[in-house]
Amino acid sequence: MANPAPRDRIASARDHLDHLPASKRRELAHVVRVLFEEFTTALAGATQNWKCMGRILKLVLYGSHTRGDWVHDPVGGFHSDYDILVVVNDEHLTDFELRSAAEDRLMPTSPSTKR
Repeated sequence: MANPAPRDRIASARDHLDHLPASKRRELAHVVRVLFEEFTTALAGATQNWKCMGRILKLVLYGSHTRGDWVHDPVGGFHSDYDILVVVNDEHLTDFELRSAAEDRLMPTSPSTKR
């Protein structure tokens, strides 16, 4: 059984993203899409039961974007990142190898961008 569609899978302490500008909501939708795509790819063809049954249970946005105090400073080059907790149904799914492909797709390549 495939993971549910990424739509509406971001949760925050506020349980909505209405406080974010449309551009931030689009960026987060892209992040969710990438997380689900890479998770599905990482588990494709799995034979171990924990991988076959692997699921993302919840995505939780926290930090500055939830509080509303994120930084976007084009002059200084600092932009707040998104803090997202990915809750999965098996401890094995927390291994770095399973998330590195998503990180590679999502992390900016510019040396001036700080994490």
